[in-house]
Amino acid sequence: MSVRVYFIFFITGILMIYQLVTIYKADLSMPILKAQEIIAALKSSTLIIAGFLISGYMMMVLAKNGGSGFILARMGLNVFIDSLIGSIPLLGDMFDIAFKANQRNMKLMREHYVEGRHRGSAWKVILPILLLLFIFVAGLVWLGYTLLKWLVELF
Repeated sequence: MSVRVYFIFFITGILMIYQLVTIYKADLSMPILKAQEIIAALKSSTLIIAGFLISGYMMMVLAKNGGSGFILARMGLNVFIDSLIGSIPLLGDMFDIAFKANQRNMKLMREHYVEGRHRGSAWKVILPILLLLFIFVAGLVWLGYTLLKWLVELF
């Protein structure tokens, strides 16, 4: 591993310790079970943040070396999906077994550099995502309107 990866792990560990100190105000009389929970949360949070930083670094290297918008958007989508679903406690663990964002991103990078694939605009990836986001927001607005209408009729 390179020095940058070790530095990322170090900074992530420092940030997590700072978070623990601010949350629990350095209370040294915490029960042992609580300390075990904190250590487990620290370990998983550090791994998630480190994976996210490594993925971001991979994307930055690709962007500096002339990666197309299409491949950067696909890599970002892989990282977003992995971070979003991977953060759900039990489902995320099972999802992480099958969906490896960094391995998928390395495959995309290999295909981009070796085979010359994945050229073009990012709109092929961004437009469907924006469409789904619009539908989701419209559904939330409709749901809020329906709930508000129901509450007004109730009173």
